Amino acid sequence: MSGNNRPLVNFLIVGAQRAGTTTLARYLQEHEDIFMAPCKEVHFFDRVDAPGHDWGGVRARQEYESFFAQHAV
Repeated sequence: MSGNNRPLVNFLIVGAQRAGTTTLARYLQEHEDIFMAPCKEVHFFDRVDAPGHDWGGVRARQEYESFFAQHAV
């Protein structure tokens, strides 16, 4: 599915190390209506290799969507 038709993130799990986020992510993955990215930490917003990155641009959106490419609606 492409672009605006594909649902993206509607929640984030934010937490510190040893705060239970792995357990929470595992519980959420078991729910049939929730799709999680294949990797627990996608590190999209904390990238240090992209100074001046156009976070709102088409290329950034495509990169972000690629984390959820396996999701079938």
